[in-house]
Amino acid sequence: LLLRQVGGQSYFGKGLIDQLETIFAARSFEIVGKVTEYDNQRKDFINKAQRLATGFGDMGIEEYRPSLYEVGIVVPEDEAGLGKLASHIRDLKILLSGLVEIVGEDQKSVKITRLSSGSLELFSLQSVGVAVLLSTLLLNISAIWDKIAQFRKKIEETERSELLSLEGKKGIKEVWENEAKKIKNEILEELPERCLKEFKKQDLGRKNEIRNQISISIGTIFAWIEIGIEMDITPVRVDSPDGVLDQEVGQIATIQETNAKLQEIYKLPKELKQLPFKLPKLQESDTEGKNEEEDRDISTKE
Repeated sequence: LLLRQVGGQSYFGKGLIDQLETIFAARSFEIVGKVTEYDNQRKDFINKAQRLATGFGDMGIEEYRPSLYEVGIVVPEDEAGLGKLASHIRDLKILLSGLVEIVGEDQKSVKITRLSSGSLELFSLQSVGVAVLLSTLLLNISAIWDKIAQFRKKIEETERSELLSLEGKKGIKEVWENEAKKIKNEILEELPERCLKEFKKQDLGRKNEIRNQISISIGTIFAWIEIGIEMDITPVRVDSPDGVLDQEVGQIATIQETNAKLQEIYKLPKELKQLPFKLPKLQESDTEGKNEEEDRDISTKE
C-alpha cells in the first residue's frame, strides 16, 4: 500500500516483474524506448523517495535500526552430513540458549536459520546483549589460545635446545605441564564463571545448570576450532556510520576485534588447532530437555 502511495509498486517484487514482462512483450523496435522511459521513471521515484526520507528526518521520524546481530557458524563440507549437521545445530542452540538466559531474555528467541551460499552457514538473530556476551567469551578463548601458542613454543624451544641437560629439560617441561593444567582449569572453571557474572536470577539450582550448559558450550567451541567450524558475529547493519550511537560504534568495534582474533586461529594449520590436552566430556542431561522443543523451530533458506 505504501509503495503504491508513493508510486513505487513498479520497482519492487511482483510489480517489477510485471513491468519488465510488459516491456519485453512490446515490438522489438519499441523496447529500447520503453526501457529508457522506465529508467527515467525509476530515477524520478528514487529522487522522490530520498526527498521523503529527508522530510521524515526533519520531522524527527528516524529510520528504524534493528539492534540485532547474526550469530552463527560456518560449517565445512565434511561436517555438513545430515547427522553431523543436526548435532552442530543442537550445539549452537545449547550455546545461544544459555547466553540468552544469562542476559535475561526470552528462551524462545533462539531460532536457527540455514543459508547455503557456497558454504553452509547456520545463524541466529540475537540481541546486542547476547552478541556482546558471546564476543567477550570468544575474546577470552582467543587469549587462552595465545597462551597455548606460547606454551607450544616454549616446549619446542626446550626440546631443540643443545644447552640444556636432560634433567634441565625435564624440569622445564614439568613447569609447562603445570601451566597447561592452569590453562585447562581456566577453560573448565574460570570462563563459565566470567559468563555467569551477568546472570541475574537468584535461583542457585538454575545457575548451576547454566554453568554446566556454558561449560559444555565452551568445550564445543574448542571442538569446532579443531574440526574447522568457524564462528562469526555480524551486525545486521553496518553500512553507514551516520547517526550511529557511540555505544553502538564501540560494540561493533569490539565484535569486529573478536572476529579478527578468531580468524587468526582459524588460519592455523590443522595440527595447531588441537588442544595440547583433553577436555572432559561433560554430561548434557541438564540441557537436553530445554533444547528438544527448540530443535523443532529450525527454519531454512536456500
